[in-house]
Amino acid sequence: MIKNLMQGIGVLYRTYLSYANEFLKDTDVSFSESVVISNIGLAEGISQEEVSVNLYIDRAAIARNVKSLEKKGYVKTTRASSDKRTKELYLTDEGHRMYDFIEKKNRERLKYLFEDITEEEAELFKAVMNKIRL
Repeated sequence: MIKNLMQGIGVLYRTYLSYANEFLKDTDVSFSESVVISNIGLAEGISQEEVSVNLYIDRAAIARNVKSLEKKGYVKTTRASSDKRTKELYLTDEGHRMYDFIEKKNRERLKYLFEDITEEEAELFKAVMNKIRL
C-alpha cells in the first residue's frame, strides 16, 4: 500500500510539474518562482523565513528566488518595523498579474483532476493531506 501511495504522490507531483512548466514556458518565471509568488499572494507581508517554513524549502533557495523576482519586477521587499533583519514580501502590480495567472491555471488543473471526484471524496482527500506529517 505504501509503495503504491508513494508512487501515486510522485506521479501527481511530476504531472503537475509538467503542467506548470508548460503554462509558464512563455513567461520569465520558473516553477520555483511561481510557488514563491503564490505564497506571497496568499499572505502579503509574509517574511522570507515564513515562506521557507511554509514550503519546506531552505532559506537560501527562497532568498535566491526573491532576489530574482525582485529583479524581474514581481516582488518588492521592505524591512519589518519590528525587526530590521526581517524582509517582508509584497507583490508588485506585475506580481499581482502573474499571481492571478498562476492561480487561474491552478484552478483549471484542480478542476480537471477532481472532475470525477465527489465533494465528499475531495473533503476526505483534503483532511488526509492535512493530517500527513511532513
